[in-house]
Amino acid sequence: MVDPRDPLELLADPADATSCIHVLAGTCNVAIPWLGGFVEAAIIDNMHTFYKTYPAHISRVRDMLIRDFGDDPAQDPSTASARDLVAAADRLVAAEDAKASASHETGSTISL
Repeated sequence: MVDPRDPLELLADPADATSCIHVLAGTCNVAIPWLGGFVEAAIIDNMHTFYKTYPAHISRVRDMLIRDFGDDPAQDPSTASARDLVAAADRLVAAEDAKASASHETGSTISL
C-alpha cells in the first residue's frame, strides 16, 4: 500500500530481483473554468510519457556511474551490482565535494 505522506514509493519487483517498481500517488486538481480538465489530463499524460522513457534514463545514469566512477572502467555496466553502483555514486559525491571545497579555498564563488 502506498503511504499518502510519501508520493513516491519504491517497491521490490517480485518478477525481477534486480529492479524495483516506482509507485506515484497524488492528486491533480486544476481550478481553471473550462480548462481545468484539459490541464489535468496534460499533466497526467506527461507523467505517463516520462515514465515510458525513465528506464532508458536510469540505464544511462548507471552506465555513466560505472564508466566514470566504478572500480573497473572496463566493466560492463549491465553487470554492475547495487554495491558497485553505491560505491561509484559515493566516489562521484566525494569528487563533487572536493571540487566544492577547492572552490571555497580559492575564494571562487558559484552562482546559481
